[in-house]
Amino acid sequence: MPSCRAGSPVSVPVNCASREPIGAEEPTVTPGGGITYMAVTDTYIYEWKTSKGWTGCRRLIVTLADGSRHHADFQFK
Repeated sequence: MPSCRAGSPVSVPVNCASREPIGAEEPTVTPGGGITYMAVTDTYIYEWKTSKGWTGCRRLIVTLADGSRHHADFQFK
């Protein structure tokens, strides 16, 4: 199972149309134990505490120990 680099994951606001970052990367807050791996389903779970004040789109970025970066975009109302 790959491990995350220190300081990862982070999130950044992105433009919903272009998907370009429009702000600085910020550390994420987790209410639980961080990233866990479920071998049975070969999936990762990350409990991410979002802010009620967020609107528009935001990108969650995970940097693995090997330096590779992976992301997922989310839209907030």
